[in-house]
Amino acid sequence: MFCAKLDIRKAFDSISREFIIERLLQKGFPQTFVTWIKGCITDVHFSICLNGSLEGFFTSSSGLRQGCPLSPLLFCIAMDGLSNILTDPASPHNFKGINCKDFYINHLMYADDLLVMGESSKENAYNLKTCLQKFATASGLHINPNKSAIIFSSDAPGNQTICEELGIHNINLHLTYLGIPISPKRLKATHFQPLLSKISALLAGWKNNFLSFAGRVQFLKFTITNSIAYWIRGSIIPKGCCDTINKLCSKFLFHNNLVERKLHLIPWSKVTIPKDAGGLGIPSIEALYFGVFCSIIGRFYNNQNLLTCWYKAKHISPLKHPTSTASKTWHRIAETIFKIKRLLHFPVSNQSNFSFLWDPWLNGNLLGEIFHLPGMDDNLLKKYFRNDTWYLPNHFPPTIQDTIKSVEIKDTNEVLWDGNSIWAFKNFIEVFYYHLPKVDWYRSIWHKNYALKYACFTWMARIGKLKTANNLHLRGILVPINCSLCSGNTENHSHLFFDCDFSFYILKKILPAFNSFLLRPTLPQALDFIENSETLNSAGKNVCFLAISCITYYIWRERNNRRFSNARNNVAKVICNIYAAIRLKMVKWKHKTTLHLDFLGI
Repeated sequence: MFCAKLDIRKAFDSISREFIIERLLQKGFPQTFVTWIKGCITDVHFSICLNGSLEGFFTSSSGLRQGCPLSPLLFCIAMDGLSNILTDPASPHNFKGINCKDFYINHLMYADDLLVMGESSKENAYNLKTCLQKFATASGLHINPNKSAIIFSSDAPGNQTICEELGIHNINLHLTYLGIPISPKRLKATHFQPLLSKISALLAGWKNNFLSFAGRVQFLKFTITNSIAYWIRGSIIPKGCCDTINKLCSKFLFHNNLVERKLHLIPWSKVTIPKDAGGLGIPSIEALYFGVFCSIIGRFYNNQNLLTCWYKAKHISPLKHPTSTASKTWHRIAETIFKIKRLLHFPVSNQSNFSFLWDPWLNGNLLGEIFHLPGMDDNLLKKYFRNDTWYLPNHFPPTIQDTIKSVEIKDTNEVLWDGNSIWAFKNFIEVFYYHLPKVDWYRSIWHKNYALKYACFTWMARIGKLKTANNLHLRGILVPINCSLCSGNTENHSHLFFDCDFSFYILKKILPAFNSFLLRPTLPQALDFIENSETLNSAGKNVCFLAISCITYYIWRERNNRRFSNARNNVAKVICNIYAAIRLKMVKWKHKTTLHLDFLGI
């Protein structure tokens, strides 16, 4: 086999407008609509900017305007003509692709990114060349062989002949299609260097230097995670690359610096667990893989596409034990479905496309593990229905027939996730982390109206991972041990929040209910006190939790200012800052008038 990535020479500039109009008519678009489109793409004038001013106008005779939102849609309609030529079974120059049983494919296309794959023979290469020339004559889109590349599944003597026939002399060991590496052999760590470079560039961008800790959390959770998720859907990232990515993300989150080596007290594995388990909720690479494989399994049964059709033709079912020659991706998919099998429900109908032997439609069991007859692997469940009732061969054992006939026949054959037809990514992540024990304090920090800026520091204080003097001393770093706020006691989490005179005064001033405490509370005790209060509704508790988060943040900020900047604010100024922060966050809350603020000293 061979696979070639074909580059179209000046795609948007050279496409024939007449060809686009003709394709629109062939596709059945109304004549009036086609006339509108014709006016949009033909009645176009251009002007040249010289020394800051526009000079003259001229018209264009071909091509589409790049940047116009209409252009990619029209270009795809034009490229659909090439798809029809390549897949036309009646054509005398039929290009042979790759096939497995009844599944066949010979090209992939995304706008002007074209990937063709097929049988490695001179005749097949000639047929491909003929199809491309036929399309070029009609559309004006020609292949640029100098920017095209090709890979072969093996080093056969006829490979050079195929290259000469296609005019492509750039023979590679791997290709990159839509940013994802493709190789006939196992991908190595060097193939993922573009991913590492992209993540490093994103994390080291100059704009990121101005991000707060909360901003870096959001940047990792969305921008970086989405970049990784794109690669995950197309390849298995080597473990060494995953470790490198985790190190980069950890350095960025805690230090906003990818080069210098600094101390941080929270391991990355703690950051990447859900909030209700005591983490920050940034999904790990392993969790992303699990979610992607779950979504592939859902599409395998419910939404047919090229990928799932190929898997179904090649492997029949993910619950069938994979062969030794199966890809690493398929092995991971097979491992995943065994983990989620208990959550899947396979309703049976007379149109079910489930595998008769290897899908768990039989009360959660696999019929192929009970008995097996040669030649039945490819049989679908719907084959054993006639007139909406079971139609089973006579050679089936009576006990098997009775068990099968006892299965309830329903009107739907959609596989359900935990009784629901919606396969949501967040549910996959929850299943991946279900074995982790839940912490009872996470709602006190990550409540409905939390402010991420303050919640992050409260989270670090709650798990005891701020860089207090005692934490640094435990790791051999000698710093002044006394509290920077009261100068009277050893600085640790219990003292700062809220055994210190300075911090406890702020706490009881903003939350007067803490005046009733005979002993000064710790941060966990303060959060539990609010959570268990019978005088507050949920909205009032959220206000108090927000107040605790603001107090924690500003106490830690004042401590750092006194220790590192030699700047001091009196307790009244700190309290004013906390009041201002609480009011600012509550401005955007809904139903502010229903909040019970008597608990606060506002």
